[in-house]
Amino acid sequence: VREFLQIRQQDFLHLLPLLFHQNHPLLPGFVSLETPAGIPDYMPNKQAIEVARQFSKGFVYKRKALRNYPIQGIYLMGSVGSMAFSKDSDIDIWLCHQADLPAVALEELQQKALLLEQWASSLKLEVHFFLQL
Repeated sequence: VREFLQIRQQDFLHLLPLLFHQNHPLLPGFVSLETPAGIPDYMPNKQAIEVARQFSKGFVYKRKALRNYPIQGIYLMGSVGSMAFSKDSDIDIWLCHQADLPAVALEELQQKALLLEQWASSLKLEVHFFLQL
């Protein structure tokens, strides 16, 4: 997938899991500090942290001991994982979450996904999030 993407488009993919692991007001897709965040066993790599610092020079990843991980996984679906993928393909992303999230939390998660779709669009990427149990 990365072979077909420009550098700024690659940044979207590098930053994607971090955006759902932590809520940071200066990163793309921020809705509120209450938006569900946290992915089990996720640890951003150096590249993700560097991309985050492009948005916020003072960004520091702080590992938090969470008791609850509302985001169960993020999966690229569709042609992205096949030979049919091209530079004109859209990117479908399943955002899997806990089944017991309150309605207000789901609304915030959906709003964050919409903001990230808009950010991707500004990078000339067609991205669609699908919230899944």
